[in-house]
This record gives sequence, C-alpha cells and structure tokens, in this order.
Amino acid sequence: PPGFFDPPTLSAITFFATFPPIWVMRALDIFICVLLIFVLVGFKTKTSSILLSLAWILGDSFRYSFGLIDHTILTVIAPLVMAFSGWGAAYSIDSKLGKASSEIEAWPLSLLALLVGFGFFSAGFPKLLVWADFNLSTQGARSWLVSGWYKVGRNRLLAPLFLSITNAYFWEMMDLTAVTF
Repeated sequence: PPGFFDPPTLSAITFFATFPPIWVMRALDIFICVLLIFVLVGFKTKTSSILLSLAWILGDSFRYSFGLIDHTILTVIAPLVMAFSGWGAAYSIDSKLGKASSEIEAWPLSLLALLVGFGFFSAGFPKLLVWADFNLSTQGARSWLVSGWYKVGRNRLLAPLFLSITNAYFWEMMDLTAVTF
C-alpha cells in the first residue's frame, strides 16, 4: 500500500510520491537480470557494470523505502568500482570481438578493498561501543540471535543449538568475537 512508502532522506527515490506500477518494478528486475548476464559473459562489460550498479541502487532504494536498510551495498557497488578495473579484457565476449581494452587498472581493487574494510568497520564500531562491555548480564550476540529468531524467523541451521546455550561467559566471548571480526 502507498502508506508504506517512506524512502530515506538520502535516497534515489525521494522525488517519487509513491511506488511505481508493478510493471515498472518487474521491468527493472528483468533489466538487472539481463545486465548481470552481460557482466557474467563480458558483453560491453564497462557499460553493463555501471548500468547494473545504477539499476540495482534504484531497485534497492524502493526496497529500502519500507524502512529496513540492510548491508547489501558492497554487492551493489562492486560492479561499479570494477567497471574501471579492465575486467572484461580477457575471457569475455568483448575480448573475443577485439572490443575490450587491454589496459588493466589496479586502483579499483584497492578502492573496493577500502570500501569492504569501511563496511566491516561501520558494522563493528557500534558493536564495540555496546557489546564489548565485559558485563555478563548483557549479551549483544544472543540478543541479535533471539530477535532474529522471533522477529525475522531465522531459525535454521545452527540457530536452535545456539539458542539453547545459556552460559553467560560463552555469550560474552561471542560478543567480543563479533566485535573483533
């Protein structure tokens, strides 16, 4: 319903009044899938990579307008950064057609590594301030597990096993491990 449309302030869709028609969203999804295939096979790799990231950001912006913003941005910006690395210079349709530039750049990999590091830092720093408190009566990792179990339905794989652990020392160790990681 249009009442759920509440995009973040710094968003690509703040100029929209409501959600677009469903056919627009489906067309965007198909466009993203086609661009993913183009990047995979190396067809017009640089252009496809840039358009893929832009389309993906637009699609995610509509998803984020529901209020939940998750941590998929590194996946979304990777093709944008790698578009300038020269990927597609070998083992691609562009290279077979002789249309690929043979110039390989290293700075995009450094930038991507920096962005991944910043992503880990921005995820870990808030946990450092709250979880690394050496207080056995508070357990951030267990709180995250329990809220995921009941709110989101994350109850597969090892979740039942970890939910049964009540040792405060174990959970304090998990808090510190999460911050360290």
